[in-house]
Amino acid sequence: SFYNPCSSSESCRDPNACPVVPDPPGAYNAADALDMLTFASIGYCWEGAVIAWDFSNQSCVSQTAGFKVDATARSLQTGGFGYVGHNDAKKQIVVAFKGTNGTGDLWDIDLLVSLNTTKNFDYLCRLATLQAPEVIQVVTHRGFCEYYQSINGHEESSVFLEKEIEQVYALHPDYSVWFTGHSLGGAVAALQAVTFAMSTGVAPHLLTFGQPRTGDSSFASLVERVVQPGVTRITHGRDVIVHLSPCCFDGATCSRAATCPYHHGHEVWYPDQMTPIDTARHRVCESGGEDPECSIGLYGSFSINQHVYYFGQRVGTMCCPGTASLPPEPALAAADSQLVV
Repeated sequence: SFYNPCSSSESCRDPNACPVVPDPPGAYNAADALDMLTFASIGYCWEGAVIAWDFSNQSCVSQTAGFKVDATARSLQTGGFGYVGHNDAKKQIVVAFKGTNGTGDLWDIDLLVSLNTTKNFDYLCRLATLQAPEVIQVVTHRGFCEYYQSINGHEESSVFLEKEIEQVYALHPDYSVWFTGHSLGGAVAALQAVTFAMSTGVAPHLLTFGQPRTGDSSFASLVERVVQPGVTRITHGRDVIVHLSPCCFDGATCSRAATCPYHHGHEVWYPDQMTPIDTARHRVCESGGEDPECSIGLYGSFSINQHVYYFGQRVGTMCCPGTASLPPEPALAAADSQLVV
């Protein structure tokens, strides 16, 4: 069990008793979150379904009406997948990535085991910037970098996704640009968003779900500097992946020392239920990525179930049932008691 389901600065044991704190003006839009969750879920679908924009769950088609896919990128080596497209009516470009879907891929399993045991990020990842005047490298986990690079021209069979994104933006320079993903896909979305920003000088929107720590504090600061202000990460209750790789605790806080895993801000945290979306209790934390008012304020046992489900939907199968082999919800809930970070 965990000591406090609200945050380390409060004494509420029932998440429904967590104080309601109004969102800062302009910091978070729940309608945007639902839209991006759909795009993130589509990242788990078969590539053919994404290209055709035809999914088993037709609500995912209606939720994204008007969206046209411009390019997809898939890696045979890592299983990585991303796509970019645009919506003329909304004047919006969206880039989304597949996360870890529990299918038992050895690459996924190795990465998750590594995240649980990694204490420091010491891998310099070269970003696939096309227009930046100099080489840009960031500190991250090797697995994140391998996924990111595998769909950015580092494999002969791979589409260079950054090139495709910039070509789409060149055709629609007045459109907003959004990057999203769930789980591992969220980490890659952050790397790709920084790449786009550093290459073009344009600040994109970044909104992820259940994203693990992706880099150290220098990377976190870079993300916060180059993307649009406001919420960049959505977290759910005791989602275990949000707490991987473990940060370097400096007393009661996460250390900003070089190579220590560190979240970028801002975070919106739902301590328990995420529906109905209009009334679900949540908190926007703007004091950096490791704000004790949000998920970092928890400790003890953590949850697989709350990683798999966001806004009441199983993200990996929401749009394309059958694309992931996760156990049913009761089995996931039973497994939660086994997880301690």
